[in-house]
Amino acid sequence: MNVGPGGFGHAPVTKGLVLASLGSSVLTNAARASHRRLPKPLVVLSSSLAFRSPGELLFGCFLLYYFRVLERQSGSRKYGSYAAIVTGLSCALQLGVSGLLQWKVPLAPAPLQLVLASFVPFLLDIPPTSFFSVLGYKMSDKSFVYLAGLQLLLTSGKQSWLALAASTVAGALYKANFCNMKKLRLPGLLVNAIAKFFGPLLSDPGSSGPSISLTSTAPAAAAGRANSAAGGGGGFGEGFYDAPAGRGPGGAAGGVRQRHAGGRAAAGAAGGGGALPAASPEALPAASPEALAELLSMGFSRERAVAALQQAGNDLQTAIALLVG
Repeated sequence: MNVGPGGFGHAPVTKGLVLASLGSSVLTNAARASHRRLPKPLVVLSSSLAFRSPGELLFGCFLLYYFRVLERQSGSRKYGSYAAIVTGLSCALQLGVSGLLQWKVPLAPAPLQLVLASFVPFLLDIPPTSFFSVLGYKMSDKSFVYLAGLQLLLTSGKQSWLALAASTVAGALYKANFCNMKKLRLPGLLVNAIAKFFGPLLSDPGSSGPSISLTSTAPAAAAGRANSAAGGGGGFGEGFYDAPAGRGPGGAAGGVRQRHAGGRAAAGAAGGGGALPAASPEALPAASPEALAELLSMGFSRERAVAALQQAGNDLQTAIALLVG
């Protein structure tokens, strides 16, 4: 399981959510400790974003940060839309069940609902990369994330169980593309505004992604797509691009994983004098405007995004794999 480079590079929506949750939690707890009343709009905003206990804040922010892999996988505009949709659905389900059964259960914070819903795509789309045995039980590197989620529920108390059920249903509905909700995207202007507002905070030198040679990886990117079609397939479909060899549908030719692995193999072959030729500039296709917009919304520069799309044959997931290395 590879979540890509550290930090918030190419994940501005996640960065905004983590910093907003941290700030709201600190502000809310400080107001409670000093017995001061905040302005009503600020109370509504902070209460909807603030975690309710230190343990919930610790594990919630950790999981929010960890799930930035979902934003890097799908793009910031789609991930932002996903976050808004599953949180809204979860709130509606909680309110409906509470009203129907006459339960007086407060709504869970929006970040908590997003974290709980994100376990659905994490379970189904993100492959493990290593396995180990504990007391005879086989486990994977994803087990630590599930344990963190369990600890989050334990620190949240019984009132989080309704949020867990509602968020899981919301995540499953999104995964099933109920009412074509996967087609929705956040406006690019909003994503850019989030990136500019939170960009100066916790910035790191690697936020623009590692420097790579896109030309040398082009032949293997095309070969990876061909091998994926010949090997059965779709691999993990919408899953992340760095699954281990031999795992998942299609075996070693699993779709998205094979493209990324092929890119690394080609880079090595080119660096070691391999027989694979570099694609000539004349043979490169024009970058797809839709795919280019997705990459720009993730924070990549236009030059690198165009080059990656050309080398990947306008395959968005392959281009992301090339850019984040």
